[in-house]
Amino acid sequence: MSEQPWVLVIDDDESLRAALVLLLRSAGIQARGFGSAEEFLGRPDGPDPTCAVLDVHLGTGLTGYELKEQLESEGRALPIVFTTAHSELPIRMSRDADAMANCLRKPFGKDELLTRVRRFLGAILITAMVATSAAPVGALGWSRGLPVSRGASKNSPAFAGFGTKA
Repeated sequence: MSEQPWVLVIDDDESLRAALVLLLRSAGIQARGFGSAEEFLGRPDGPDPTCAVLDVHLGTGLTGYELKEQLESEGRALPIVFTTAHSELPIRMSRDADAMANCLRKPFGKDELLTRVRRFLGAILITAMVATSAAPVGALGWSRGLPVSRGASKNSPAFAGFGTKA
C-alpha cells in the first residue's frame, strides 16, 4: 500500500511552520514541517511530497527558490506555494512567472493558502485519475473544481492572519 500524498512545509519560523502544518491537517491534508531546505533534503528516504509551501527566505542555507531549482534539476519538481515577508525576491524567482503567481505575501489568509494547495492537489489527483481511468470526479465529493474539505470550517477565525509576527 502506498503512502498518502503529503504537503511539505518549510519555514524557519517554528511557530508559523507549526501553525501551517496544523492548518493543513485540520483541513484533512497530510503535512510535514521542516525548518530548512537542508533538513528536508536530509530526511530518511521515503515518498516525495505531492506539493510544497516554502518560505522564500530561510535564514541560512538554501532559499526556498533554490530548493525548487535543486528539486527540478534532480527530476523531482513539484508544485510550490511560496511565502515571504520580504519585499525583495531573488532575481531568478522574479523572472519565473509560475513562482511569482504562486507567491503569497505575509501575512496571508488561511483560505488563500488552502485554495492554492487544494488546487495543486486536485490537479494532481485529476491527472492520476485520467492516467489510471479511476473513479469519475463527481464521485469524489468535489465542489467547484476543488476537493471538499473534511476538516475545520473554512470560516473558522483560528488561522486568520498567517505569517504575522507578534
